[in-house]
Amino acid sequence: MTIESIATGDSTMDSIDCALEAGLWKERVIDANQNDLNDVLIENAALQTLQNEVVIPGNFFKSLKMFWQKHKVKILTIEETIPCKSFQEIPVFSSKNYPSVTDKFAWVCKMIDWGLSENEFEMTSPLPVLENATSQVFRTEGTQRRDFAVGGINGINISLYESIRHAEYLAQFANGLSVTWIHNHSNGVLVDLGECALNFSGTSPNTKNLEREQWVAFHEANRDNPEAKYLQYCHSQGAVHIQNTLKSLPREIRQRVIVVAIAPAAIITDDLCYRSFNYASKLDKVYLAEMMCKSLCDLELGKQALENIEHLILLEPHDGATGIDHDFESPTFAKTILYHLESYLQSLKVE
Repeated sequence: MTIESIATGDSTMDSIDCALEAGLWKERVIDANQNDLNDVLIENAALQTLQNEVVIPGNFFKSLKMFWQKHKVKILTIEETIPCKSFQEIPVFSSKNYPSVTDKFAWVCKMIDWGLSENEFEMTSPLPVLENATSQVFRTEGTQRRDFAVGGINGINISLYESIRHAEYLAQFANGLSVTWIHNHSNGVLVDLGECALNFSGTSPNTKNLEREQWVAFHEANRDNPEAKYLQYCHSQGAVHIQNTLKSLPREIRQRVIVVAIAPAAIITDDLCYRSFNYASKLDKVYLAEMMCKSLCDLELGKQALENIEHLILLEPHDGATGIDHDFESPTFAKTILYHLESYLQSLKVE
């Protein structure tokens, strides 16, 4: 395994060795009291690379390193996610009634993304959103059924409030049944992009645990019903997390899952689950990310990712679509999302 030096005289490797010896790294947990860790983000990425024995060229981290040094943002201690053990334990979130707690690190990152100056930053009010320091699971209001499970997970740069809205968007078609959603925590576009690239190496420490808990709990609750299926929606980077989670589970669990990937950053193939459906707008090229990132590490993996694109269904963009048409709630995907949800409900004879 190799991590090349980012620049001549760079001290990243020394910092990594120090962090390893001191035991500072444990998944996403960083000791905020260590003032000598000037390259926290680089160590974060590099240590995940070391743990997974992946070769990543040093220039991959260059832009992230420059971003980190310029703004001197210190990551606060991030607590590990405690996954829910059963459907009953999943908290209910609503866009109409939720607490206002600010994640300071996410606030700073978003401030940088917006291009605000330091003075403007001091004058800006904290973002009015509930933000855990890590990813978390929640569900919408509604009835719960043992044999019914519709879940979702978002991509990069999505706030918890936006995740709640995505879940409620699905729930409006679920005939009063509750929808479960995993909020894939965001630290701003630049940091998220770095994390997303690392996810292609198979690393999804928090989100994978959360997703695994939901699928395993569903499987255990339906051992007497082998036909029960979990309908899993995913968007953008969320598809990479779903892919990583599926690869980590035995076939009996994977065969419970039907995946509907919307504007995916990674293609989910049928061999990983019971059934998979991948959709992207013809305006969107994000689905090429998997092939590009994996090719940097292993040409064979990149070739396989390229071949997997044949499983992608490209949709004509809706007249109301904006930009590259990558949003989960884009009108381009509305009929597709509704079709799969209605088909799932019909299979359960839900009226």
